[in-house]
Amino acid sequence: MYGSGDWLMESSSFERWGRDSSRRHRAARWALCLVLLLSSPVPAPRPATPPGQPANPPAGRVFRTSFESVSDFKGFYIVPQNHMGSASHDRSTEQVHSGRYSHKGWIFRENPPPSLFRGDNNHRGYPTVQLHKLPGGGFRTPCLVDFWVWLDMTFKPGQWFSFATFSADPSDRWRQVVLLNVGHEGWPHFMHVPSYQHKDWTYQNKRVAFPMREWVHFRVYLDFDPAKGHVKAWMNDQLVSEARFEGGSGRLEQAHFGLYAPSSVGRGMVFNDDLAIQEGVPEQAAEGAPTAP
Repeated sequence: MYGSGDWLMESSSFERWGRDSSRRHRAARWALCLVLLLSSPVPAPRPATPPGQPANPPAGRVFRTSFESVSDFKGFYIVPQNHMGSASHDRSTEQVHSGRYSHKGWIFRENPPPSLFRGDNNHRGYPTVQLHKLPGGGFRTPCLVDFWVWLDMTFKPGQWFSFATFSADPSDRWRQVVLLNVGHEGWPHFMHVPSYQHKDWTYQNKRVAFPMREWVHFRVYLDFDPAKGHVKAWMNDQLVSEARFEGGSGRLEQAHFGLYAPSSVGRGMVFNDDLAIQEGVPEQAAEGAPTAP
């Protein structure tokens, strides 16, 4: 389980070849290699880059997980189980989009209301994806994020659920964030756009409701350019929300998916599966890419 090490941990063993202690045998092998090298034909020059392909294709990184192993999140912060005695998370076989496991988060009681001394008291149950800890640091935007969600939760006015949180800040304070949420209105939308506590969308589809208790695909395009940052979200291949984003640094530093909801929600569950974060994907490619399997 998260935080307790019960997730399966893969380990690999490598067979090491012994050294040949015979100097004579080594000399014979080198002689054979020399003969083969001199007798090999000179390879023909490589053809020019095929038409329509860049001479130096981009080599964007990809973070991918289907939550089969906790080792996918090695070195990242993971919210402890039984968070605040009201919510928890684990791997699960109850609802799975692919593979054997998905990630499950669930709420079993309300938390005390937020206060100046206790903070927001929001329910949390997720592993973080701290891209800034990977070789090369945070992912250069624009980034394309694909993930699947199965949600069963009822909302009263003012309540919400957050499918994903994306941050341009690598610190533990998670400043400069944008969230993809759903509230009692029923339609997915961005939160904290273009800045904290704002919901100023450049486009918002209020006609398409999020379907509960079935697998739903989200695709999110993130451009954290400091001067012209903007974000887009598609649900099952339909554009649902679009907005400007201010305060970006050009990189997606960290994110989290799973369970995140206000303290007043007393019951509910969410499953996540098949998450992929791609670095350096242009907007045109994001709009034309096929739905992830």
